[in-house]
Amino acid sequence: MNLPRGGRAVPVSLLCFVALALASLPLGAASYEPEMPQIVTPRLEGFGGAYAASAEGIDTLSTNPACLAYVTPEWSFGRLAIEVSGPLFDIPSVLRSDDMTTAILDLAAEYNGINMGLNATGPLAFARVEKNFGFGVFNRSVVSVQVPTVTQASVLVGEELLLVGGYGITVFDKGPHEISVGVQLKGFIQTFVAESGTSVTVLNDLTEMNLDNLPVLLTTGVGADLGVFYRLFDRLSFAIVCRDAYTPVFVTPYQNLDAYLEGDSLSDADYDTLDPDLTFGAAYSFALPESWTTITGARVMLDYRDALGPFLNEVHRHFALNFALGAELELLDVICLRAGIRDLY
Repeated sequence: MNLPRGGRAVPVSLLCFVALALASLPLGAASYEPEMPQIVTPRLEGFGGAYAASAEGIDTLSTNPACLAYVTPEWSFGRLAIEVSGPLFDIPSVLRSDDMTTAILDLAAEYNGINMGLNATGPLAFARVEKNFGFGVFNRSVVSVQVPTVTQASVLVGEELLLVGGYGITVFDKGPHEISVGVQLKGFIQTFVAESGTSVTVLNDLTEMNLDNLPVLLTTGVGADLGVFYRLFDRLSFAIVCRDAYTPVFVTPYQNLDAYLEGDSLSDADYDTLDPDLTFGAAYSFALPESWTTITGARVMLDYRDALGPFLNEVHRHFALNFALGAELELLDVICLRAGIRDLY
């Protein structure tokens, strides 16, 4: 049956209005994907992330708890490590702009979408590792601005407090062969201001710091990392680590910052779990002549990360993106040169 032209226009316009209204709704706990806790370190970022077969001081709290069986004792009383992502050379001009919303949208149009962020650990970074054992308390600041198109945007700004403690022990030691296992427990609290919707609304709320319109999410979680580490002749090593093997989280939404401070939540806490990250890794430390005084260490590392991703995620990445390759060259026992490839970058 043919409908008159005017009779068809009403439902179409109504659908457009409903779609626009839904797009502009604030991000809630139902659509929020919990953030995985993280310790930002310059060393790990210098060669492509936390390699499963790497045992190096405090950074072992980010790599594999089984490596704690061979770690060098080390203290950390403070740290400020900052990771910045996005069009780095354009960010200063955005910050100096009189209209930051327009400047960000211009960048999104130029690059067909942008993702800008700041990820910083510190200044709280109190930690201790020694043979078999390690623990730490870290704070992390997060700023994420995602504008996939000029019409849609999402922001995430907030703070994280992370407590970790791990134990690794050698279970097999015969000749050149050594095998260790480890477990690391973690607990964290995250408070994020989060919103998604139409780009103009979201970016205006962010740049003008309109706290009455910005929803707040409180996330608490506890979890465990499990690892296995095999070492041959102190040179070649292989490892398997499952980060967040089981990490339940509880997300409580608040309408705005005032409601958060008053403890007036929009609903009860939502239960969720972080996706486990199963990683296979290998590392090799080169044997250098004792007469070498300039080059005092050299190692390479290879990982295959997120092996469970194809089974847990509806959107699959190409398997090549899961490989990571890193190298570290130590000079005079003091200076280190690092390079790495991750996500084919």
